[in-house]
Amino acid sequence: MVIVVGGGPAGIACAVQLKRSGMPVKIIERKRAGGLVWNAWRIENYPGFPEGISGEELAERLERHLEEWDIPVLQEEVKRIEPGFRIFTNRNTHETEFVVVASGTIPRKPGIPG
Repeated sequence: MVIVVGGGPAGIACAVQLKRSGMPVKIIERKRAGGLVWNAWRIENYPGFPEGISGEELAERLERHLEEWDIPVLQEEVKRIEPGFRIFTNRNTHETEFVVVASGTIPRKPGIPG
């Protein structure tokens, strides 16, 4: 089993390729599959969409892709990962042979007044 930590575009692409190669895989994502893509009004630099695509539409397509490949997404927040790949979340402890960390970024507002 491979656990992918992070369900944004990179984590989803990784999980799909692993599944295609015959590896059992699941994703742990804190919020919803698609990650920060959901927040984007328009994405104009994503391969395959030269005219651009809304973040919502791309995220929905990514979710459908996961469904088509029967890749489970666990809505949990990873708290820590220990050697031997014990993954502790806010809900469970998962043990796995392989982990891919594709946790992305967290947007932060600058501490500038005004």
